[in-house]
Amino acid sequence: MLREQVHKLQDAIDSNKKFARAYIFLAKAYLDLNENYEEAIDLAKKGLKLNPEAESAPLGHYILADIYGRLGRQEDYNSELQKGRALEQKIKGSKTD
Repeated sequence: MLREQVHKLQDAIDSNKKFARAYIFLAKAYLDLNENYEEAIDLAKKGLKLNPEAESAPLGHYILADIYGRLGRQEDYNSELQKGRALEQKIKGSKTD
């Protein structure tokens, strides 16, 4: 099932290179499969670059934090975790305005 999601997300990206959420969800799929960490990092970063304040952006930072944690990159882990939390609070705050 997860492999099927990977293919669907890759197709979505092939159809629309600016579909930021698809990049982030594909990075999450690779994380869940415990493979392609470097590609997952690139995908999450691309999704964040395309739409840095999207509702899915905190997830992108959390995915990066998780991967960096698994790779023993503690400083990067802490940085991405902090970015994800800050952005999540910003998004929540803007919804109550």
